[in-house]
Amino acid sequence: SGQGCFAGRITSLNLRRNNLVGNFSIPELGDLTNLTYMDLSWNQIDGHIPTEIGAGTSQQGFNNIQVINLAHNKLSGPL
Repeated sequence: SGQGCFAGRITSLNLRRNNLVGNFSIPELGDLTNLTYMDLSWNQIDGHIPTEIGAGTSQQGFNNIQVINLAHNKLSGPL
């Protein structure tokens, strides 16, 4: 199961162990305003963690995120 939905909206996204490669970019994920859970662990994602994550004021719709798993990637920079 890669996603969870409520009232026709994506609330959880599980992309663990999908061999994703590249930078973690908020615009690439789109407007996920109802997303509360995201698991991108065990991929090859690199670069910095976007400041929009956890800021509570994201223009791209990450205001409701409660859990995000980025473990076992190649990320760098401050949390």
